[in-house]
Amino acid sequence: MPHSHDKALASRLKLIASELTALSKNIEHYESEEKLMPLMFTNNDHETSGPRDIELAAYAENLYRERQKRMRFFPGNIFSEPAWDILLDLFINGARNRPISITSACIAGGIPATTGLRWLGILETEDLLVRETSGDDARVTWVRLSPNGMNAMRRYIEDASGLSGTRQGNVTPSTYE
Repeated sequence: MPHSHDKALASRLKLIASELTALSKNIEHYESEEKLMPLMFTNNDHETSGPRDIELAAYAENLYRERQKRMRFFPGNIFSEPAWDILLDLFINGARNRPISITSACIAGGIPATTGLRWLGILETEDLLVRETSGDDARVTWVRLSPNGMNAMRRYIEDASGLSGTRQGNVTPSTYE
């Protein structure tokens, strides 16, 4: 008889498998990378990424990679900033119109699912991210930055990278200015 740990692991693997299946179906239905965002993200309050966001995402990706590199030299638990890692990952993937599941967000934060769900709840309460249930599979929940979260990340990355300047298009005012 399997132990409860084995059952929990099997259950988690099934959830990850269903998320991968939903992602593969999504990819099969769209021809270009610009159309990879699932239909549930077509909210009017979600700004479409442009070339500027792609440039900012490249900088954010470098930030994320540099943070991950530290774990080769130091114990991972001394650099714990899961919320920041999740925000960076959501910005990078949001700018590239890639859907992110809750499981993927937890992996990006380098934390167990229970801790990740707690952090996602905090980020949602702070109006930095939103959750959407997959239209294809109700067991899969997607997360993305809210308009306030996207704008806050844009402003931070522009400032940190020195890439600040005039942006194209309308920007929704944020409480995080």
